[in-house]
Amino acid sequence: MDTDLSSQDRKDLDKFIKFFALKTVQVIVQARLGEKICTRSSSSPTGSDWFNLAIKDIPEVTHEAKKALAGQLPAVGRSMCVEISLKTSEMEEYS
Repeated sequence: MDTDLSSQDRKDLDKFIKFFALKTVQVIVQARLGEKICTRSSSSPTGSDWFNLAIKDIPEVTHEAKKALAGQLPAVGRSMCVEISLKTSEMEEYS
């Protein structure tokens, strides 16, 4: 399939995959923060509102995700793992 793409299509696909991977990490982490947030959806998303995910990125999460990806994109045989730690009310931590 890769050979069927023009260089511009490949560049666009890589951009899409990178954005999707970074936004996925944001969604997973923010969903486990325990805070209720409300965002407005748009029928015509633009820019960073791809996938209708208009959540504000947490810079530290983006930094760690980029560091974990190390310039690579998730692909077949190259997965991405998000590890979540749980802190109990007694401040014990579980991974």
